[in-house]
Amino acid sequence: MKKLTLVVMVTGAFYANSVSAVDLKSTLNTAVANQTAEKTTSNALVKYASEQLGLSEDIIGSGMGALLTVAKDHVSPENFALISQALPNTNGLISEAPKSSMSSLTSMLGKGGDKTKQAASLGYLDSAFESIGIPKEQVPLLVNSLVGYMANNGYSKEANLLKQGLSFL
Repeated sequence: MKKLTLVVMVTGAFYANSVSAVDLKSTLNTAVANQTAEKTTSNALVKYASEQLGLSEDIIGSGMGALLTVAKDHVSPENFALISQALPNTNGLISEAPKSSMSSLTSMLGKGGDKTKQAASLGYLDSAFESIGIPKEQVPLLVNSLVGYMANNGYSKEANLLKQGLSFL
């Protein structure tokens, strides 16, 4: 009788763990599918620019992230919030931007004014675009794709705000 009880308990424990593993796997697959779907649908902008410039979507996403990182430093928080609402997945694009010590450089330079901030931003963008493989001559085209996409989708005001934030380029 003890052996039968032990076999039933072990079988029950094994079965319960198997069900949990299947549920965990199912949950994980659903989360990955949702994340992939979100990235795909929210990056119509990246696909559009990729087709326009003939560069991969990964490169374009990183480049746009770098531009948005810099724009964030050159417009008011309120205006950047408007820009973020107009663009699909702004935070995701920013997270794809090459990491830099731009903020530490800017803080090291102190409150040197707009020219100092612009110089730091230009240095960051030069480094970022070189590291991800965007030729300098394509940077204005990338900016135009970004601004044009916004304007063509009914966000002319926000496109102008972004253009103002990147006007020193």
